[in-house]
Amino acid sequence: YNFAGSGTLITQMELTKKGDVFIPGGTPDYRIAQEKGLVTDPVYIAYHVPVIGVLPGNPLEISSVQDFTKEGVRLALGDVNATAIGRQGKKLFDKFGITEDVEKNVLFRAPTINEVVTALKLRQVDASLITMDQIKGDEIEAVALPDEESLALIVPAGLTTFTTQEENAKKFVDFISSDEGKAIFGKHGFPIYPDPAYASVKP
Repeated sequence: YNFAGSGTLITQMELTKKGDVFIPGGTPDYRIAQEKGLVTDPVYIAYHVPVIGVLPGNPLEISSVQDFTKEGVRLALGDVNATAIGRQGKKLFDKFGITEDVEKNVLFRAPTINEVVTALKLRQVDASLITMDQIKGDEIEAVALPDEESLALIVPAGLTTFTTQEENAKKFVDFISSDEGKAIFGKHGFPIYPDPAYASVKP
């Protein structure tokens, strides 16, 4: 297993031609890998649903990403070039014309979403943009994004074009895209694909 941001994984696949299955954070990154000839056609498993992560009790009363511009709000965000959540956040900030004001409050951008979550759990920051599946226990609370701000992504999976374990890789992809495999994603907080609630989200 190699756990890294989707952009980092694509670069590694280009350079090393190693790996059998690619599971990025969303279909935009999978398309990039396809355009580079690194992966085959995908299957769809679940949804990555962005939410605002805040400290317990939401002491700064953050209700939307526009509150990320408030003076004194400390933010950790995913790296725009390395993570799907970083790119999705940038789209949202650009849409509202708040990118520059948000950046003033960013303490750091991390190459993986896990590092963003850790910073929030350790109370090094006040808020972040993470995904629903990262909300576990009582260390972080989720603030749902309004429908007009929704940036849900479909999680794809597929074989690499250079796999040396094609039969086993196909068995793995078939399993995680089966009802049994999807149920494991559901157990860990991912809405399972397809879901009528996210019918507007296209691959």
